[in-house]
Amino acid sequence: MSSTGMVLEPIGSLMDDDILDDLQLDLGHRLGTDRSSRTSNPSKLSLQFSDEFLCRGVGVTKVLRRFGKLFNRSLGTEEDYQLGQEVHEVSAFITHNWSLKRWKKCMALCCYFHIVPACVVSLVVQLFLFVLVLADKLPLIRADYVDVDGIDISETAREYHVGCWCMVGGWSAFWLTLFLWADVAAMFGRSGPIVFVDKVCIDQVNIDRKKQGILAIPAWLACSDTLVAVFSDELLVKLWTCFELCTFVALGRTDKIRVEPALLSYASFFLSMFFLILLIWNQLLLMGDDTNRVLQSALGLELCVTVAVLGYSGLLSLIFAVLAHWGRLCHRIRKQVHELWFSEHCNLLAIGTSFTAQILKTNSWTNSPWQSSP
Repeated sequence: MSSTGMVLEPIGSLMDDDILDDLQLDLGHRLGTDRSSRTSNPSKLSLQFSDEFLCRGVGVTKVLRRFGKLFNRSLGTEEDYQLGQEVHEVSAFITHNWSLKRWKKCMALCCYFHIVPACVVSLVVQLFLFVLVLADKLPLIRADYVDVDGIDISETAREYHVGCWCMVGGWSAFWLTLFLWADVAAMFGRSGPIVFVDKVCIDQVNIDRKKQGILAIPAWLACSDTLVAVFSDELLVKLWTCFELCTFVALGRTDKIRVEPALLSYASFFLSMFFLILLIWNQLLLMGDDTNRVLQSALGLELCVTVAVLGYSGLLSLIFAVLAHWGRLCHRIRKQVHELWFSEHCNLLAIGTSFTAQILKTNSWTNSPWQSSP
């Protein structure tokens, strides 16, 4: 179990003994198990919504705008609930842990939902800058290309011009589009795909509606096209994320699970930025002709070489650190999956009951409607 401290999570925070007594998951017709007569009770987990108003979704634009401000805290309000709308199905069920930092979660979801427009905008910007360079509308840096195979360097050197416009413009356009696409879409009234986010789709203020919303989680999973899991080392140690994943697998939707590693997004950002800075540095070193390198003359050859060595060493160290962290994370996941393994004869009724029982045992109930995550 993760060592993460007391973290507020809205899902399941109002479970009580009445829910535990009635808890059953209506998957008999899918798993080949018998359905008892008690399953018809509306206070049980079911693949059907007890009321149509429970089936709600929210546009992904509202979730990711302002750099995922919605994930700033787990405490939900009536205003958050009003962001949602009644729907018949949702494109993606987002499962995540509130213990994961907001910026990591937002970057991971932006990479999943905004990767296509980011690539398109980046390509368009690079082509536009390329045309401007060909038309001599953008300044370039004079440099000299030297063929080291020649005997007389001065005879083999030829003048040429270099620039970083396409590289810097394309990189900037990609990441800005990735992070700001939701805000731009909101300005034009575009909501994007309809998704399920616990804080918005389940009423966190009205206790009765919250109880019904919690019991309707399997129904949301059944009407979702995909399940998007924001992957971190705590994904398989939190009870409710485990329950959601197990339910989706029991529905026979394994091929519709999309895992978005939180590490991948921000590691890609920092690695690409570091690499871009090194490329720009190399371009600046080429300024001037072969007899007078402007930057080298100003800073000194020793300093330029030292910066280059430290820069590439830092890049290699950063890559090694990311790969080492990813390796440790994968090892931890294998261990968690092994601990989470259930036999093929185990159904979701037992899993749901077990999870809810553990939640009730690990939570100390107070007058506050928000309890700490198990």
